[in-house]
Amino acid sequence: MKKVVSRLLAFALTASLLLTGCGGGTATEEKENAEASTQKTEQSEEGKKEEAKEEKKGEQIKDLVIPKVASKEISGFNILYTQKGEDFEGLSSLMDGLLEIDTSGKLIPAIAEEWGTEDEGHTWTFKVRQGVKWVNVNGEEVAECNAQDFATGLEWILNFHKNDSTNTSMPLEMIEGANEYYEYTKTLSKEEAYALTAGEGSKFREMVGLDTPDDYTLVYTCIEKKPYFDTLAPYVSLYPASQKLIDEVGVDGFRAINNENMWYNGCYTMTSYIQGNEKVYTKNPLYWDTDCTLFDTVTVKMVESNDVAFQLYQAGEVDYVGLGEAQINTIAKNPDNEFYNYLVPDVPAKYCYQFQLNYHKLFDDGSEDVNWNTAAANEAFRLSWWYGLDLKEYYKQYFSLGCLACDIGTKFALISLICFLTKQARNKTPNATTWQVIQKIRQGKESHNSEGLLKGLAVICDDFMRNTTEFLTFDLKSAKDMVAKINEILDKELPWEPTTPETPF
Repeated sequence: MKKVVSRLLAFALTASLLLTGCGGGTATEEKENAEASTQKTEQSEEGKKEEAKEEKKGEQIKDLVIPKVASKEISGFNILYTQKGEDFEGLSSLMDGLLEIDTSGKLIPAIAEEWGTEDEGHTWTFKVRQGVKWVNVNGEEVAECNAQDFATGLEWILNFHKNDSTNTSMPLEMIEGANEYYEYTKTLSKEEAYALTAGEGSKFREMVGLDTPDDYTLVYTCIEKKPYFDTLAPYVSLYPASQKLIDEVGVDGFRAINNENMWYNGCYTMTSYIQGNEKVYTKNPLYWDTDCTLFDTVTVKMVESNDVAFQLYQAGEVDYVGLGEAQINTIAKNPDNEFYNYLVPDVPAKYCYQFQLNYHKLFDDGSEDVNWNTAAANEAFRLSWWYGLDLKEYYKQYFSLGCLACDIGTKFALISLICFLTKQARNKTPNATTWQVIQKIRQGKESHNSEGLLKGLAVICDDFMRNTTEFLTFDLKSAKDMVAKINEILDKELPWEPTTPETPF
């Protein structure tokens, strides 16, 4: 997921549940303009229209204008300090870290072009790419971004007086000596702590498990084996900072950095910022990723609500807008609606919820709550919490949108089709299970390497079926076609050679 405001926005133009436009103006205005170019004959008129359609398909938006609800405004520009998702969303297009996460949730290179561990996660080595530039707000080079900058960033994070934020928990728990250094800085005066750096021979280098053997190599030493440490590399705690900039603006100045005096190493600089009103992202001319397709500018207009955003879209003042369920139903169910052809499907957001149960609950007098502790230790009791969740209203939102809700090649479609076939199977055999249906679908395929994944899929489908009774079939008419589509999707996700399955229904 390259830069929330850059590549995500570029992605949104083709794969989001939005209304999109090409170059401003409402759908009505564009239709009227097309009709105004009437030719002398009906044949030539149709030819011109088709030609115009083809030209429009090839158009690219160079200067994107998008709306954002004002409550999502960023609160600061120091990415090392923030704990707000809104801040990181806005700043991740201005700053790059070691690694990124793509739209499939996989780690991909950013400033680190290679990384790995040779001792099962006790030490991790990141190779920093050469040629990454720090630039000012005007896109002018001010310094090179190298391994030392990541050490400077971590020192800032672990320095109690410099960074009084709560974003220290990850490195404190992961990196050798991090907690000791953090506690050490607490014992210092503000002035003494401010004077600390991450340079060679510093107290930071002496205590913390981070080594820079050269300008382009980082070696993190973990407290114990952490085979998943690289998954934490996109987090703000491991972002870089330039000591040269800190010396220039001062420690307090760096904490309160703004768009005009900060340094950038990301794909955009923020050339204009009016809090609560408008901000302009401008393409970084020296950005290291020369293959990245970027807008020349991205203008973000802050609005009071999504309804106001929709009004701006109707007026041709923004290039796309997210829609609520009622608006989608109004437009999607009426092919004659002026915005019907401007709808594109959205990628549902992913969330994870967790219950933290107290396994040793005490009363106010310090005595043990035996009943609660016994219940919390019982697996069936804990599972009942999950089974008791009513997700019908949540799922209903997706199904009300029809096929616009997701593409047939997605995992969501996979689940819906399996549930539909399971429902059919239960009409004949009431005790049929989702797992049995999946086994029949995959009949003839080698599944020894992925049986656990398929069983997990069965559990997900079971949950889905508990909360809804209607399932999308994506216009597939027969069980044979559905089975073929399910196998097509699974063949892309699971480690086996696809074969032609027999239809189990």
